[in-house]
Amino acid sequence: MNINVSYQVKLLNHGSIIQETVNVYQKALAYVIDVVNKEWDSIAPIYKKEKLKAQGFVEGLIHSVKKKAVKYDFDKLFVKYPSYLRRGTINAALGAVSSYRSNLKNWEENGKHGKEPTLTLKRRAMPTFYKDNTSNCNEMLQRNGNTVLLKLYNKKDWVWVLIRCRRQDVKYLNKWWTGIKASAPTLVQGHNCFYLRFLYVAKRDLKVIDPSKETILAVDLGINTDATCSVMTADGTVIARKFLDFPIEKDRLYHQLNRIKGLQRKHGPTGGRHEWKKVVRINEAHATRVANSIVTLAAMYDVDTIVFEYLDMKGKTYGPKKQRLHMWRKNSIQKMVEIKAHLNCIHVSRICAWNTSKLAYDGSGKVERSIKNDNQEPNYSLCKFTSGKMYNCDLNASYNIGARYFIRKMIYKAPELADKVPVASRRTYSDLKALLAA
Repeated sequence: MNINVSYQVKLLNHGSIIQETVNVYQKALAYVIDVVNKEWDSIAPIYKKEKLKAQGFVEGLIHSVKKKAVKYDFDKLFVKYPSYLRRGTINAALGAVSSYRSNLKNWEENGKHGKEPTLTLKRRAMPTFYKDNTSNCNEMLQRNGNTVLLKLYNKKDWVWVLIRCRRQDVKYLNKWWTGIKASAPTLVQGHNCFYLRFLYVAKRDLKVIDPSKETILAVDLGINTDATCSVMTADGTVIARKFLDFPIEKDRLYHQLNRIKGLQRKHGPTGGRHEWKKVVRINEAHATRVANSIVTLAAMYDVDTIVFEYLDMKGKTYGPKKQRLHMWRKNSIQKMVEIKAHLNCIHVSRICAWNTSKLAYDGSGKVERSIKNDNQEPNYSLCKFTSGKMYNCDLNASYNIGARYFIRKMIYKAPELADKVPVASRRTYSDLKALLAA
């Protein structure tokens, strides 16, 4: 299978020139979008058949060749605009207008319900620097330095500018991606800085695994701890358990959230916008650290599959900011783990999430949550079984996650076993043990 992996290299100097280039690119893109929209009746039949011919058709409308007259004055407005960048701008404009026309058609066919689609330029529209024509990154990618050459707009001319890159980014690319062809870099705007994003295509062969010999890592992404992991084999043996928690990151996160609350009390709903951006960045870094730890643990025990709960987080999430951040982190952790696991030839699977935390792993039924001891605050990290046993909530859930995965595998292999276990939302670790004993 092919895995698309991107990495951003931070640019350390010439930020003002890069910003000027972005402004020119966005103005050029807005101009070409207007041209394509006006000429769409002529472009649409060509675009549906072959997109490359549509690009050539639009280029003939805006770019003069051998003093041939053109309909639009693109070359006069954007002097010496690089040829590859112009074609990339045309392709972006064709995609934007095609999407707008399709949305407009659907809106009209549905009786014009809702807000009418608009054709606007995306704020984050950024240029791609094609090799040799607008960029030269060979020295950096071949371990010969930490600089790149980019053709940028400076003082009303397009000139080659030598830009330094962050050393640790270059070191990472040289360590893990040497010998693999990189795509043309795309410019990305960060917080008061710019990045070059490279795309790599890694080829990995994921092996077909015999369920009876499989080892898995069952992961429960919880509120009490960031992740609770159990390494299990097909016979239900738990080889290892680990609680992944990063209290320092959580403390930073909640400190910023408290600052936002204070600023909103003082300045209203608009207060704390700058701090909210910090919260998002801290949260993203926290998710990355949790994902790295999960994959590292999986590689340490040489597991074949990492198993998560299927978490359907689509749509708008209501509630306090802590809850929203927690839900976002679960999605981002699973996405990052999936990419990193595939790079290490490890499968990723998801099971039904219903009642994994509510049911006791020993089959005794529903558990009691938020245990109170000696009139103290309720302890949400513990649960109480009907037998009176006290156990960790997240560890109980991780056992059930692993058991449901193995039961599903067994039923796929032998469908007659389906009558011996409850439905997917009721299966626990005890059902796996009973199935193996039968």
